Amino acid sequence: MKKSVCFFMSLLFLLVSGLSCAYAADEFTVSQVEEMLENIDTLQQMQDKRSKYTASGHYDINTTNTGTITKHNTARRNYETYLEEMFAKRAEAQEAYAALSDEEKAQLDPALVAKLSDELPTSYLIKEYAVTPGNGEYAYEAIGAEMGYAYEIGNYMISGSIPQSFILVDTSDGATTWTPSGEYVYGESNYIVTYCCDKETGLDYGTHYKQVNLEDSGYFDEAEARSIRAVIENSYPFVSMDEMKENLKSGGMDPAFVDGLNRADLISAVQMAVWSYANINDAAADGLEYFASIDIPRNTGIYFTPLHDYTNEMWEWYPGKRTRTFDTRAQYRVNTLAEYLCNLEPVAPTPDQIVISELEVVKTELINEENGLYHITMYIALNGGGNEEDDLKIHATSYSQNEDGTVSITEKSECRAERIDDVYTITTHAKDGDMIEITVDGKQKLSKGAYFYDPEGGREKSQSLVGMSEGVTAVSASKNTLFIADLADIPVQDIEIPEAEKELKLEPGETVQLAVTVKPENATNKEIIFSTSDASVATVDEKGNIVAAGEGTAIITVISADKPSVKKEIVVTVAAANIKPLTKHYIVFGKTEKIGWYSVSLDGGETFLTVFGNSNLEVAEGTELIIKANDVFGDPFTFYINGKAVAPDENGYVRVTVDGYMLIGALGIPDIEIPDAEESLSLFEQIIKAIKDFFAWIASWFK
Repeated sequence: MKKSVCFFMSLLFLLVSGLSCAYAADEFTVSQVEEMLENIDTLQQMQDKRSKYTASGHYDINTTNTGTITKHNTARRNYETYLEEMFAKRAEAQEAYAALSDEEKAQLDPALVAKLSDELPTSYLIKEYAVTPGNGEYAYEAIGAEMGYAYEIGNYMISGSIPQSFILVDTSDGATTWTPSGEYVYGESNYIVTYCCDKETGLDYGTHYKQVNLEDSGYFDEAEARSIRAVIENSYPFVSMDEMKENLKSGGMDPAFVDGLNRADLISAVQMAVWSYANINDAAADGLEYFASIDIPRNTGIYFTPLHDYTNEMWEWYPGKRTRTFDTRAQYRVNTLAEYLCNLEPVAPTPDQIVISELEVVKTELINEENGLYHITMYIALNGGGNEEDDLKIHATSYSQNEDGTVSITEKSECRAERIDDVYTITTHAKDGDMIEITVDGKQKLSKGAYFYDPEGGREKSQSLVGMSEGVTAVSASKNTLFIADLADIPVQDIEIPEAEKELKLEPGETVQLAVTVKPENATNKEIIFSTSDASVATVDEKGNIVAAGEGTAIITVISADKPSVKKEIVVTVAAANIKPLTKHYIVFGKTEKIGWYSVSLDGGETFLTVFGNSNLEVAEGTELIIKANDVFGDPFTFYINGKAVAPDENGYVRVTVDGYMLIGALGIPDIEIPDAEESLSLFEQIIKAIKDFFAWIASWFK
């Protein structure tokens, strides 16, 4: 399995690649390359030689003996010098080998050529490991490494090879063996990588875990859970090392500092940030300063030793034995990064990241009752779930407690859970006073997110873990509820609408109030919701009043607020044939003595028409007329509208709103008084009345 070297190796390779080679590229012979290969170490040999470069005596942050410090620093520098020289020799040998022809390469011993490999064995050998199938929710098994203490290791703590990340394997498929898929790649590997979040309990390999919400861990409150989520979602290995570094730079960290971070720095800083929140409330209770603190002088922890010690991290995988040599460079890198991670903006879970762990019975409906046995429907809300890919079942067991302590089962029911309007339902039978146990279990599809892994057997059994995952996980939630028949809701069963109202043909402006009846009459919630498919055709209010608005067809939907599945539809048609033409009236202007002509505006005064006596205009009802009588000689006159005198304004204009058929005229004979039509039989008034009656008769035809 291929394993790439860390930044340190890459930097050294770039350094030595710029040096001039001992041989020109075209002068290598097979013998020369063979000699070069014999004189280099493999990556594994380079790693193993770390144990040669050690010094007696322990050196930590509290060490003051200059002799001890000097010995340790000398050992460290000697090892680093060896690495630089050996990486240079390996680079030269790789270049020389690459310059050979295929025929020349074939003359070399394959074992010598293999020394050029940039591969290292991982913490886990690629072979089958025995696993135990999980039990329900506890489907994830902690796998132990053969070559070391854990999977990926920071090696910055003297009390064991920690910080480290751990592997969890999903065993819900019932398999009894597991084989690693290779180097960890998020979304592709057949295991989950997690971090420790418990200071007091070691990890018991073989323990099974269930996946729950960070907020449900019991180790930290909601605010701390959201800070841990921010750390996990922004860190290696759940984003690649390169992605994490780019994010750090875009977040404001010094690019040169970020480029100098190695894999061990990242793992250690993430672990420290998690610890800082995971056990923040425990220090006061147990009286110990936990090593989660990034304040190094106080960081003695339960092992009474400082957090950091020197270990050179050459590669991305298990580094082998360590030396106990404190390194302020590692201290600075890890603490700086940990502090940055601890100050990330907290992240709340999205709805599709919430693991089902709680349920609530929000309503119980009584369908019917027979001989004291009630047929009921229970409505259940879950704190998570709802993805169409979820495969959940709801179980309901109604039972009563006997006097002797035994239990009598009334009924057991089960159904596949289907979410409608954010709730799930199950129908069962129960007696008044029964307890009903509701359980929801099955598989839930979760989005990529940070989760807590709770060990089977509790905190004392094994270490609790946090990590990021996505996909299907086993879930379960249960609750007992008491059934009391008198408190059950009576559901709406039907909505009745008169046959004549199921299809309506209306004219614009026409109104109809629907006669809606909810069945049964004793339903708990009779609220009805009305809606229209097209308000430009027909509108409807909350009382069921329909108003036709324009040509077309609209569907009026009547829905029970209590049970949305109970609904009826009404078809409203407003046809073009049902639309009345715009009603118009004839306005007659009478010819009277000494009046020359009329100036008439039909648009509020912008444009005036000249109208002579004994003529008429066809004008729409509601039109405002502005009229002025004009006389060449300026003789006085009186306006009459339908036989009644009307005084002009100061400018000589009369304003009239058309309302039916009207007779309008002006009379300039000063000695004649024109009474109302009903009070006089004068010739003039008879003429006026006759004309009014005539047009009223005509109007009746239009109506």
